[in-house]
Amino acid sequence: CSSSFSPKPVSTHSQHICSCLLAFLLTLSLPVSAQTARQVLDKTIAHFGDNGVEATFRATTFEGTSPSGETSGTMYMKGGKYKMESTDMTSWFDGRTQWSMIAGSDEVNVTEPTAEEQASMNPAVLLKAYKKGYTMSLRRSTLRDKPTYVVTLRAQSPRDDMFSLVLLDIEQETY
Repeated sequence: CSSSFSPKPVSTHSQHICSCLLAFLLTLSLPVSAQTARQVLDKTIAHFGDNGVEATFRATTFEGTSPSGETSGTMYMKGGKYKMESTDMTSWFDGRTQWSMIAGSDEVNVTEPTAEEQASMNPAVLLKAYKKGYTMSLRRSTLRDKPTYVVTLRAQSPRDDMFSLVLLDIEQETY
């Protein structure tokens, strides 16, 4: 998987990543009512276009079973637009054009990603991908002293162009 979560640009064709772990703390303003992983994700995704989502994330990339990189930061998503900020990079997408700036460089990369490239970079696309190709499970937990739903997505047939494991922590109180 290659995405804006990486601390440096990575090619999906040359990178062999077996797993990417993402932990999101999604903050939404909705009452708790969903009981299954699909219901929790359906309800979460439904509000991307309405109010938008702010999420903290941590992403770990793996070469085989060994971690090869990690980054964390904050994402802001609304509809098909997003902005991600980490200590390594800032990236934003307006629905057509993506700008990426690596920390410490005085350079901004500007691209118009294809739908295929967006599938591996856009966090909204990632979160919507749960509907096919992943098995889901749900458990309750606590993160930063707040009750959360932990949704685990496992790729049914992992490929280099998809995340093989995604962990989502969604606040129960504000979900």
